[in-house]
Amino acid sequence: YRGVLRITGVDPMVGSTGINKVSLIKALRSVTGWGLKESKDAVDGLMDWGQAISARIDDTDPGAPSRSRQELRSAGFRV
Repeated sequence: YRGVLRITGVDPMVGSTGINKVSLIKALRSVTGWGLKESKDAVDGLMDWGQAISARIDDTDPGAPSRSRQELRSAGFRV
């Protein structure tokens, strides 16, 4: 679907210290506009149970999807 990102996992080797859950939550909140609890629950589900995250993003700006993907990848998500 247009305007939807599917996050399928987390890259365990992001940065020198590995996965930083706080960074994942912040990036997800920034891209989706979700609240803290919703973002935390989504990240926990992804890390603990392998549940993919589907998130709607602003598709009115043509560059938004690629910027969102880049932000999520920088935080450690596999998009």
